[in-house]
Amino acid sequence: LHVLVVAVGRTSAKEAWAELPVEEYRTRLCGSSAAFDLELAYLRDDDALLKMLAQRKKRRLGCVIALDEHQRAPVSSEQFCNWLYRWLELGNSRCTFVVGGAEGLPPEVKADIYAAP
Repeated sequence: LHVLVVAVGRTSAKEAWAELPVEEYRTRLCGSSAAFDLELAYLRDDDALLKMLAQRKKRRLGCVIALDEHQRAPVSSEQFCNWLYRWLELGNSRCTFVVGGAEGLPPEVKADIYAAP
């Protein structure tokens, strides 16, 4: 099982604090099991995001989910867990979450990828 979180924006050594919550969530999600892989990737801008999504089959992104303020959100951890496993089933054990930059996600991304059920 592979979950990729792609965020538009840059990261720097000055923002090392941002990795702490990611590591904490990775520990909670994966526990002692090596069956679940969580990866975080930063892209510099929307053009890089669009290029990556255009190659989605080659890159094996699985089910791609837009994380956008206008999408429906799960009301509980249990509901999110159910949604996550549904997305992993749809994406052949792979799931990619896409987070936009300061301006949000480009419209062509929102129109082309899966949103919350």
